[in-house]
Formats: sequence, structure tokens, C-alpha cells
Amino acid sequence: MQRLAPPITTPFTRLLGLHTPLVGGAMNTVSSLELACAVSLAGGFGFWAVDARRSMAEFKAELARAREALSAPPDKPLHLGLGALGWMLEQEPSAVREMFEHGVREPPGVQAAWLSFANDMARWVRRVRELDEERGDGRKTFVFIQVGTLGQALQARDLGADVIVLQGNEAGGHSWEVAPPTATLLAQVLDELPHSRPHILAAGGVGDGSRAAALLKQGAEGVVLGTVLAATEESLYPEASKRQLARAEPLTTVRTTLWDRVQGRPWPAGVTGRALDNPLREDERQGLSVPEIRELMKKDGKAAKERTIVWAGEGVGHVREIRPAQDVIAQLHEETVQALGSPQL
Repeated sequence: MQRLAPPITTPFTRLLGLHTPLVGGAMNTVSSLELACAVSLAGGFGFWAVDARRSMAEFKAELARAREALSAPPDKPLHLGLGALGWMLEQEPSAVREMFEHGVREPPGVQAAWLSFANDMARWVRRVRELDEERGDGRKTFVFIQVGTLGQALQARDLGADVIVLQGNEAGGHSWEVAPPTATLLAQVLDELPHSRPHILAAGGVGDGSRAAALLKQGAEGVVLGTVLAATEESLYPEASKRQLARAEPLTTVRTTLWDRVQGRPWPAGVTGRALDNPLREDERQGLSVPEIRELMKKDGKAAKERTIVWAGEGVGHVREIRPAQDVIAQLHEETVQALGSPQL
């Protein structure tokens, strides 16, 4: 693919040497190595989400593949980041923790680490810094901390985050129940931290360049993409889920705790999930308990298929087809340049 032109320049793009301030979010069960590499090769910055569905041997092999895909010199860190859910890092035992630590610690490492939804965020920021010391090359891994409130943003600043990701309630997948809309959260943080702050990214509901440009004009240094990348060829989503995203109309997503109660996953208190609406909510309205819903899905394949949880944000209305991620980044970058009127911020 040809290089994007012209570049959009912000303090964040200068930090990582990027052509565009578009970032591929660290989405668990979505952000594959291939997706992260595609975003980075398109001029943005991609994150690979570490999960427990692979072995350490497979993880190491994928790291080697990433170096080849990115044409990375053997003595330079990979031009992508690793992301992990904090509560998965905190489990005992934790294969996710072992892989995440290996990816950050083993020379020459990766450029960034994305942390989110931890019960003890300070522990993991400290751990990344310890891994930097163990790696022994004098380089600092850039720490991205995802937050959903002003208070969490201030805590991330105090913990020494290099980049704070402000995730509003429009975002697909998981976010904090009390999170305001992205633009509101961005305004709150910029007002509270007018100077000498970490780099600020905005996330939530970004499906086109006009939305990205609006957040950049407001003061964000970069914009995180989620749902529009979940529907790409490189995403880990099943093909059926990608097709659902491509068919979805605007305003068809719902934020609720029901999705996680059905799945039975131990997200921290106060976290909810946004997904495409499906019959699960009607099941609950009709009085079915979560165990009864699970039993229905276990016995009836058609019912289970209809109740598949497809995480998606309010930007889903902009997804129209399954495409290569580099094409998505190229289009959104061009739209953003046009909406900005100037590539210099």
C-alpha cells in the first residue's frame, strides 16, 4: 500500500514517529498480531492484545513473525504495542501475565504496553518499569493507561503514564459504567490538566474521519479505533460476527451487565459492556435467569447462534464491509485530513 499523504502531526505522532494519529486499540479476542502489524504498516500504531488462547511457544513464534512483517532490525523494538487486561494479569496462575512480561522484557522488546481494567493499576505500571530494567538496554517502554473518568485520568498521570487513553461510553466492548461521552471526558481532562500532562488519546464511537477530526480539534493528540477494526480481515472476530457488524444499523448497540453475566467472566465492579443487541435482553425481560439462559443456549444451537455476543460501539454504523485494515486506516486518515483542513495540530 502507498504511504499515506500528507501526515497529521501531533505531539503523540512525534513521540512514536507516526504518519497518522490513528491507533488500533488493544481489544481482547479481537486485536491479532496481524491487525496490529497492519495498523502500524499503514502509518498508525497497532496494539496486539495478549490472551490465554495461545501457548508461550506460539506467542514467541508470533513475536518472531511480527519482526519479519514489520521489517524490524534485530536491535530495535517492534513498532507496535502489547496490551493486556489488568484483571487477567492478576489471576493466579496467569498465562497472560507470563506472555505479556516476556514480550516487554525480552530484548529488544516492543515500543508500548497498554494496561486497562486492573484492580491494582499501580502494580502493573511498576512491573513494566521493572521489566525495562531487566531488559537492560536503557530504553523505556511507553505505558498507555486506559481510563473512563477524570479521577482515573488523574491517577494515571500520578502513576507516570506516558499516554492516557480516554474511553467514553460510546465505545464498544467494555468500559466503566460511569464513563461520560468521549468528548465530555476529553474536555474534563484537558481543563484539569492544561499543561505538562501525558499524551492524551480519545476512544469511543470513532467510525469516520469527521469524528476523529473533531476529537483532534478538541485537543486529543490521537484517536483510538475499535469497532471499525474489529470488522477487518485481520481481526480475530469470527466471520459471522464480522458480517453482523457490516450489516448493523446505527443505534443498534446496548450497554449492559447482562452480556458478562451470561459469559461469567470476572470483570472488575463498575465495568459494563456494549454489544449489538440480541435476544438475550428479551430473555431476561421474560424472567429467564442467567442459568436458564445458559441452558437454553447449550441445548439449542440456533438459539445460541442468535445470542452470540458481538461487541460493538456506536461507530458500528460506519462499517459497511469486511476490508483489510490498511485500507480502513488509509480511508479514515484521508477523511480526517480533509475534515481538519490542516494536517498540523
